[in-house]
This record gives sequence, structure tokens and C-alpha cells, in this order.
Amino acid sequence: MDLEPVQSPPAEAAGLFSAYDHGVQGSEAYPDDWMDGGMSHAVDVMDAFSDADWDALMTELDARSSHWLQTCAGMLDQAADTRRATQLLTLLSKSADPDVAYQARDGLRYMT
Repeated sequence: MDLEPVQSPPAEAAGLFSAYDHGVQGSEAYPDDWMDGGMSHAVDVMDAFSDADWDALMTELDARSSHWLQTCAGMLDQAADTRRATQLLTLLSKSADPDVAYQARDGLRYMT
């Protein structure tokens, strides 16, 4: 029996999460650049996310630092996909890290 090969998500889908991830990781090292335009660019990238990008974001949460999670939570209230953003903020609001949980709850307040 011949099996169909499993298709991976399109390269541009994986590339969008990768670009977002790279930007958020740079926010700690370059806070001035982040505030001057990096955050706006990251939100634009997030707004173009496919389902595969959102899934990659969810999958990678456990591997990210507290700063990364706070930064992500801090911009999710601006996401075009409010359903996925609300899911992520709800998950992050239950974080054991109080700073991450606070930022996520703050984002949820802005969305409602």
C-alpha cells in the first residue's frame, strides 16, 4: 500500500511565526527599537498569521522566557484574530508566573 507523504505547512506560514518569534526575542535586548517600531511590526506579522502560525505559537509557549510571554501577552489584545488571541490570553492568564498572568489578564480586559 502506498502512503501519501505528510504535507508540512507552507514555508510562508512557518516563516511568519519565525519572524514574530525573532522580533519578540529581540525586544529584551533592544527595548528602544522595540518601542520605536518593533512592536507595531510584530502586530502586523501576527495579523497575517495562518492557523499553522497560531498553532506554532501555542506549541512554543512552554519553551519561551517570562519576558517573551509578557511581551506576547502585551500585544495579543491588538490581534486581528480575536478568537485565537483570547484563547492564548486565557491560557497565559493562568500562568504560574505572576507577571505573565497579570499582563494576560490586562490584555483580556482590553478585549472585552
